[in-house]
Amino acid sequence: MRGLLSGVTWTDLLVAAVILLVIRPVAGWIRFIGYPASRSEKLTLSIFGIRGVGTFYYLAFGMDRAG
Repeated sequence: MRGLLSGVTWTDLLVAAVILLVIRPVAGWIRFIGYPASRSEKLTLSIFGIRGVGTFYYLAFGMDRAG
């Protein structure tokens, strides 16, 4: 098979998944220690980041205005 992702192995995919689904949220959670926010706010920001939360906000805003 030829293409952009032809050199990607299962190990590469596993490492990428661990970074995105484990390491990034844990690092974000650690960053928010002592921050005065609810547990759900900290978890959301840890998983999605501020840009990800902003993307959901503007998507919801646009969908509200489009109707």
